[in-house]
Amino acid sequence: MNYYWGMIVKIMNEKLIYEAGEFLKKAKYPIVLSGAGVSADSGIPTFRNSDSLSTKASYFGYYKNFINDPKLWWEDQLDTNKNEQRTKFRNSVEQAIPNQSHYAIAELELNNIIKHVITQNVDELHYRAGSKNVIEIHGSRYKCRCVKCEKRFSRESMDISILPPICECGGIIKFDTVLFGEAIPRSVLKNCIDVVSKSDFILVVGTSSLVNPSANFPKYIKKNGGMIVEANINTTPISSIAKIILRGSTSNILPILSDYILKKN
Repeated sequence: MNYYWGMIVKIMNEKLIYEAGEFLKKAKYPIVLSGAGVSADSGIPTFRNSDSLSTKASYFGYYKNFINDPKLWWEDQLDTNKNEQRTKFRNSVEQAIPNQSHYAIAELELNNIIKHVITQNVDELHYRAGSKNVIEIHGSRYKCRCVKCEKRFSRESMDISILPPICECGGIIKFDTVLFGEAIPRSVLKNCIDVVSKSDFILVVGTSSLVNPSANFPKYIKKNGGMIVEANINTTPISSIAKIILRGSTSNILPILSDYILKKN
């Protein structure tokens, strides 16, 4: 009985994937919004089971702590023994490789189906899979950024012999990843708004849709007559306004969607 039920669910989900594919092909400016669920099958924790945002914040830190004492903040960040869970997360990011979700999205972009990817992830796996038009709204684990002029630097290029490092503009440099309580860099947010304002279709994949401003992007597109397709293991606030919901692992769903679209072209 379980086998036959599983087959029925599989067939129903594939039907929805093909329906989503037809809408995606007809869209003029389709984009992707990706979250932690996309990288889950690469071994990076999603924190979906965390008790609260304060639990997550203990891993990544608060922006107010950086502003209050940048030197102490840097010393804390560089101490791999200070926070075992933070170090574990960082190691999982650095050991991760792209999965089928990333490759499927990159293939759709390569074939000019997907125009842009806005990702909440800091792992750069979309880039490593071959995507080019990626906006990292929460920054990159592999970069640092000046909080004044927003210039970005590779992490390896940073001279940390004197803390905190200072940009040539006089601003203080921090890791590029956006901390709790930190505003999205102006230039990054502008790029997101430019892309979202042109979009008539958004594929929301692997995100809980709880964190702003990203959570508002699908709502804006929907309000302006666009379409939302959601791919996620769990129900989210976006599920109630999505045209199509693809329930399951994105590493299973997105390759089927990509294959269907590209074989039909």
